[in-house]
Amino acid sequence: RWLSTLSQAGLGGILADEMGLGKTVQMLAFLQGQYRESVSEPALVICPASLVYNWIEECSRFTPDIPAVVLAGNLSQRKKEIRKIGTERGGWLYITSYDLLKRDIAFYEGMTFSTIVLDEAQFIKNRKTAVSKAVRVLKGSHRFALTGTPVENRLSELWSIFDFLMPGYLGSITS
Repeated sequence: RWLSTLSQAGLGGILADEMGLGKTVQMLAFLQGQYRESVSEPALVICPASLVYNWIEECSRFTPDIPAVVLAGNLSQRKKEIRKIGTERGGWLYITSYDLLKRDIAFYEGMTFSTIVLDEAQFIKNRKTAVSKAVRVLKGSHRFALTGTPVENRLSELWSIFDFLMPGYLGSITS
């Protein structure tokens, strides 16, 4: 309900909690609601490579009716799957890793997602990295970040995550 309220208000949000307390399941519940409401644009989850197949497993367990697709493999395979995004031949929920998104960002040009989810959002805490710049290029109506890792007492790290969630809301990093 909280995630839905945020999205209806046009805000992004962070689910920050200890590992194993259900952040993935909570996000899947939100995505299930979006899917059942026939939201036409697909959703995208970006996570560490070690969690990509965990996400697909959790999808099959908790939201089996959502067509979920892993964007992995070699460049040719990824390009083929990315081209299907938003078409009847594709899925609705796409899952990729931060590293592959960074490499493939040009293929996402012109696409709009209903929801973009960053799992382990500390991956973008440094606004100057290629990964952080890549996620900001993506277009999405709703943006959420999941993290079990606390911010390390630097406002710039929190600013970087919020700048992804709600671009421009906190002003520039220097203001």
